[in-house]
Amino acid sequence: MIKAKDIAAVTVDGAPFTAWTEFEVEYNLQHTSVGLLRLSTTEPNAFLGKATQIWPGRKVDLALGGVPVFSGIPTVRQAHIAAAQHDLHIVVESHDYPLGVGTLNPNPGEYKNQTIQQITSALAGKVGVAVKVHGGAGAGVPFPMYRETAGQSILSAIETLARCRNYHLCFDPTSALLHLVPLDVPFLGGSGGINLVEGKNFFDGTV
Repeated sequence: MIKAKDIAAVTVDGAPFTAWTEFEVEYNLQHTSVGLLRLSTTEPNAFLGKATQIWPGRKVDLALGGVPVFSGIPTVRQAHIAAAQHDLHIVVESHDYPLGVGTLNPNPGEYKNQTIQQITSALAGKVGVAVKVHGGAGAGVPFPMYRETAGQSILSAIETLARCRNYHLCFDPTSALLHLVPLDVPFLGGSGGINLVEGKNFFDGTV
């Protein structure tokens, strides 16, 4: 009997989507991407029209064992056609993806005596992503001066500020919120972040 912890659930605009055959989730802070979901699907219900298919612009969510781990918008829909069947390769970008590919266009460009919460919220807010700083000694220490660098990615700028105040970055399953967590707190538990637990809601992965 299949247990709840063994189930991966994909929803499209809130409706269950069961035609997928495999998926891959990628979160990457070192390169340009923040969050990507790659889906393979046979889409056997294609004759019902776009309402039952995954198309760019629709909201796609993924839960593992009942725990939300990803939310985003499709950007790629690529078909593979053979004589007996067809399948689709779909790429979904997380809502916070623009943090990694968007670059700073200094406005206002200069911040004086502001905290890491204030500066990172202003930077991430340029692409509609919120930031939450989870306490720590560095939370109340203002930066005497911070200047945006034109062409630098938003995520790179936030990561640099986080390092200066001993924080690491943690994703949120809504993809609309970025957590800054003190280095001595590696896991947020129930307060936010993506709660993947080895042996519970995931069993295999590559780090």
